[in-house]
Amino acid sequence: MPDKKIWGTRDDIPAECFISSNMNEWSAKLSKEAEQALLGLLGEKSVEDAIAELVTIDGGKCPLGRTLAS
Repeated sequence: MPDKKIWGTRDDIPAECFISSNMNEWSAKLSKEAEQALLGLLGEKSVEDAIAELVTIDGGKCPLGRTLAS
């Protein structure tokens, strides 16, 4: 899904004022900033971190989680 954006623009809204005339450009900028922030956050995580967080979230409900926690 490389074309899927986390914050999409709306090209179907007519530009009738200051806000609607600039909203797509601002939304595209915001989307790029959000994607960079998300990639930075994901870059700080490892598979080991993810498993540890999932074990904590699971709270011992799943036998596999209990095995991974030990």
